[in-house]
Amino acid sequence: MKIIAHRSGPAVYPGQTILSARQARAYAELIEIDTRFTADDTIVISHDRTAERVFGDPRAIAELTAVEFLALRHCADPAFCSHTLADFLCADVGPILIHVKEGGVRIDALMSALRAHDALKTSVMGVQQAADAVRVKELSPETEVLAFMPRLEYLPEFLAGPADNIRLWEGWVTEELVAAIHAAGKRVWIMSRNDACGGGGYTTAENLRLWRKMGIDGVLVNDPAAARAALS
Repeated sequence: MKIIAHRSGPAVYPGQTILSARQARAYAELIEIDTRFTADDTIVISHDRTAERVFGDPRAIAELTAVEFLALRHCADPAFCSHTLADFLCADVGPILIHVKEGGVRIDALMSALRAHDALKTSVMGVQQAADAVRVKELSPETEVLAFMPRLEYLPEFLAGPADNIRLWEGWVTEELVAAIHAAGKRVWIMSRNDACGGGGYTTAENLRLWRKMGIDGVLVNDPAAARAALS
């Protein structure tokens, strides 16, 4: 079962930073990051629509220029800066999973960025709309695609399309659903979310072992080292 460092694995260092990604790389096969676009169309790393929660700036990412965004510092530790997608692609942090927060017409720019860094074959594009999965494969058939479905109702459309992997929230997982996805020729990745363990990105060691036994293909976790230890 593949271990994916959710938000680059924020167990030791702030999430979505180069240092957290490098620390997680020893335990994870993929480093997940979220992408958005600034006012001047620079692709940057941000989970949220605004910079308030992570950086303490209430403005939307789309309102900031690249210079303004890159001047931001993490509230959790001001020693850590914000990043562009290019920063991660140049930093040798291993294969990345891009959670595409802004798809549609933005897909082409994201794919161009991967192409410019010779990363089309090593990166995974995580899309929220089935049409975006189609566009990724049109531009680069060799690029792997993950369906980051916002709701389970999206599943039939993604199963009928070219996505290679289907992401399920922990609470959606059943043996029957996993079997149906595998029967459609897709792999199943789980986004861990267990409130008793800390919420999104966390789950129990027992769940990890159960999912491996079920044939789950990948799991997104905040602490790849702990997940690796649980499965050893």
